[in-house]
Amino acid sequence: MRIYNMVEVKKLKSDFTKLQKKSCHEAVEFIKERYQKEGFYFHRLFLHSGLIFALEPSEIKSIISVVVLENERDTKIKKDLYFLNYLLSRKKTYDENITQLINSTEESISIELIFNYLEFLKYRIYVHKEPLSGTFRNEDEVEAHFEHILSCSNEIVELIRTNKVSSVSLGSSICSEETLRELFRLISRKKATQEKILSILLEITEVNIVENFDYYDNRIEKAYLTEYYIPFWRKFEIYRDLNCSLFSQELSDEEELFLLEASGSLRVFNSELIYFDNNNQIDFNVEVDLYQAYKYLEPMYGTKNNEFDYKGKVFKIKDLLESYKNLLKVNFTLLEQADEAQQCTILVLEEEAMLKLSHINHPELLHLLSINLDDLGEPSTLVNYKPLIRKEESYYIVPSHIENTTIERCIDKILSNANTVNIRAKKGIFFENQIEQFFKSMNLEYAQVFRDEKNGIPEIDGLFVLDDYVFIFEAKAMIKPESIIEASDCFESKVYKAFTQIVERLNVLNDPEKRRLIEVKTKISFKGKKIAPFILMNHVYFNGYQGLYFTQGDETRHVPIIDFLTLKSLIMTKSFPAWKYNKKRNAYKPHIKKYHSAEQLYYYMLNQLNELVSSEETIYQLDENFILSPIATSVTIL
Repeated sequence: MRIYNMVEVKKLKSDFTKLQKKSCHEAVEFIKERYQKEGFYFHRLFLHSGLIFALEPSEIKSIISVVVLENERDTKIKKDLYFLNYLLSRKKTYDENITQLINSTEESISIELIFNYLEFLKYRIYVHKEPLSGTFRNEDEVEAHFEHILSCSNEIVELIRTNKVSSVSLGSSICSEETLRELFRLISRKKATQEKILSILLEITEVNIVENFDYYDNRIEKAYLTEYYIPFWRKFEIYRDLNCSLFSQELSDEEELFLLEASGSLRVFNSELIYFDNNNQIDFNVEVDLYQAYKYLEPMYGTKNNEFDYKGKVFKIKDLLESYKNLLKVNFTLLEQADEAQQCTILVLEEEAMLKLSHINHPELLHLLSINLDDLGEPSTLVNYKPLIRKEESYYIVPSHIENTTIERCIDKILSNANTVNIRAKKGIFFENQIEQFFKSMNLEYAQVFRDEKNGIPEIDGLFVLDDYVFIFEAKAMIKPESIIEASDCFESKVYKAFTQIVERLNVLNDPEKRRLIEVKTKISFKGKKIAPFILMNHVYFNGYQGLYFTQGDETRHVPIIDFLTLKSLIMTKSFPAWKYNKKRNAYKPHIKKYHSAEQLYYYMLNQLNELVSSEETIYQLDENFILSPIATSVTIL
């Protein structure tokens, strides 16, 4: 994720499309000429445009042929294009093999069989340590393997739609385990290949071609070693995730007591008599999941009593949450019924039975919580957000899929779809209110600036004073991304916008008259004070990111990113964490460091990754295409 010229990319795509309609040859020659004239600058535009998907392998080779190797960047261009061509050819092969497998088999494949096999795979992977192919070399590979299979849900939806897979098996010959295993293997490899392509196009990873590479006991004649192109990325991931665990929103005693009562697990008869019911553990777990999820939704949507319109009816957000809660109870029950000795099974129910089992009162809410396989207007990627899968009047409850679906992402996806739902509240205003309440509670000088177009004053989400520093920020509320692709979308749509807004605000503050007007509006004096800009978010994903640089006069400045929960902790405790890796115990130990001035606080915000004193070595995994990829292992705290 790096800043690039979005306007230029849009123009490039438009120019190419126009030329391609006239002549494919002219379009390719246009790309070659741009490469020859503009080199690496154009290469970045070309990658982000995604135009490589519109080219044939021979055309990509033709483009590679005009790149003259004069420096390291030229070498990178050739390696990127060569590797992308290789990946595209592998993806095409997987597509062809999937189609051939489905068309050639005389066995009957059904939706029900596919999803039941997903549950069987979970059982085989976790209990018997048996991957789709090869063997596991460590525990991190086990977790990563099944998570990757679950991430293929959209590929499965596309397969069902493209091949018109029936709901139930037709004919006497039911699809064998061997066929289903090969189908999932091909889908899994296709998905991995697609992700590799996107990671190159988004400048997240780069490739080095290594000959005679030793991997455990094997020597690989030619391997494709992929590494993070952003040099600080892995360090950024580790430090962010460690801090997330440290600052996680753990339940207070009061919150836990409230949820115990809400789930029926605890009843208080008087000040001396309390009754615990261990049989309500599922209800308590569900209450906790919903409660924690809404902590992330509240900054965007406010109270659960806020309303939205759907298909001519008015619902409250809590209606949607209650419906989700009932689905989770059904799913927890299914998971509880399957122990380690057996796989979990899916449920297939008609709508009326589904409403009865889940105690959901409105079919409209079921529709919102599901992806409709029959509605081709709904993108296949929607399955990654919805817990239920629907075809005609049948609903599929797939335990592993529901477990993998994040509550807050689902609710946000529903409420943010303006084409379907009309939410009766301004998204984001609640986050700004939370921020204001915090600074007031801390008795800090705090203000917001409202847009004044007449005097050229932009809106400023917030500024506060500590010592001789005025901290100025843009606040952005969104659901935390769960994949590198989602993160890239958020970066382009939200983070980059906040960055450009910050730069605009700083330019305004350099104007003496406009600065004077802002001082009058806010009653905050800037005289003799340093300005400390940053981006404030409601989640931790981008904490510590170090790629937002701009030039102001002769000075190059960096705009840091931090989340609200961490900022509150920094201000309230006047401290921040440093982390050291213990190799023997494969875990990290925190050391809390105090700061004594606003200058030290801002220095930390600018250089958060410096506090990851040491970290583990990167683990690589080799796939069947001889691609070595780093595994993002989960962090453990001592």
